[in-house]
Amino acid sequence: MLRTKRVVATIGAGVMLFGISSSNAAKTDIAQKMLEVFDSTCFLSAPEFQGIETTIAGFGGKELSQKLALTDPVMAEHNGRAFTVSYAGEVFLLGITEIGTCAVVAQDRIANKLRESILKNYPVRKEIEAPSGVQTAEYFISEKENPYVIGIVESKPGTTTAVTILQYAPP
Repeated sequence: MLRTKRVVATIGAGVMLFGISSSNAAKTDIAQKMLEVFDSTCFLSAPEFQGIETTIAGFGGKELSQKLALTDPVMAEHNGRAFTVSYAGEVFLLGITEIGTCAVVAQDRIANKLRESILKNYPVRKEIEAPSGVQTAEYFISEKENPYVIGIVESKPGTTTAVTILQYAPP
């Protein structure tokens, strides 16, 4: 259960985004770009996130105000920081917390495409699928000696916000 709590403690600021539906090809493109941002920022700099500001700056990103970052209760509780990241024509939100979690937020529902890529590119197994209210969460656990959790949280169809969150957390 500790794993789930840590994964959930990433970034809730994604609800500030309002999405529009994209074609299947566009979803694949957005998912690939999101995964590249996730891998370059969250995954490669975790769990201390040393140097993440340099990587974000390389993407043309910038830090959001602390006031805006802490509007989410989980981010506030865990001294979170939020950034915008522009990459290949897309804009993502990125959040990190002092407990070693990191999340990239996309303005679309792309969980299916992300799931395919995660299972193909990371040594993980699906551990949990947890529908809750207006969202569904899936958590994948690493099968390596340095454990980690990757989570996908997506708003359900029919909600006013179309968001997918890709998360990293230590176990």
